[in-house]
Amino acid sequence: MKAVIMEIGKGYCIVLTRDGQFLKQEIPPGVFEVGEEIVVSNEYVFKKKRMDMSRVKTLSLAASIMVVMATVSFFGFWYMQHYNAARYTANLGSIYPAEEAGAPADADADAACEESITVYKEAAEEELVEKIPVSFEKVFYFNEQKEAEEYIGENLDFSYKIIDDTSIRVRLENIGSVAEFDGSLTFALYSSDDSESQTGTISINKLGPGDVMDKPIFLKAEEVKLKVQITGSLY
Repeated sequence: MKAVIMEIGKGYCIVLTRDGQFLKQEIPPGVFEVGEEIVVSNEYVFKKKRMDMSRVKTLSLAASIMVVMATVSFFGFWYMQHYNAARYTANLGSIYPAEEAGAPADADADAACEESITVYKEAAEEELVEKIPVSFEKVFYFNEQKEAEEYIGENLDFSYKIIDDTSIRVRLENIGSVAEFDGSLTFALYSSDDSESQTGTISINKLGPGDVMDKPIFLKAEEVKLKVQITGSLY
């Protein structure tokens, strides 16, 4: 049932119903104002989907293989650097006496070698973490769809569902098997006169395979349209 907000407190408001009742209703801070009309209903709680253990095993195996490959490459490069540096120093020593040729000291050669290894290691780590950009934007109309689902490539699944005309559940699931997602979900809700009534941004950090971002948003009266924009990277 609908009611008018008479007073707003910390996490709640006092509303007046059409039949003259004063009721206390939980609301999120900063969304509603005194005088606005809302729909009074029970609070909905959404649980995060449990991660599929088979996906966890696949991710662990892939990570282990990547670590082994990086380790082998690192030590192979380290050996070649030390081997070449030793040959270079030995050749200089055989052509020029150390005191006349001014051959580089062992400490300088080691320092140069360590610097090369550090540069190689950083480059190898950047190659292992290949980022794939993600960009998705769409407008949904509530009079046509009370709920909807959209696949974003092969890794992400976006959906929403309206609950009793009082709130909307926005959901993003990583349905891939390896990559994680970092980015944000920006939403805007519009009234029947096409005016923007509320906006928000949800930050998404390390949404791994099988993970779910599930966010309830309270609806204001007469909101009829949702615009969603998802941006970020898979890596």
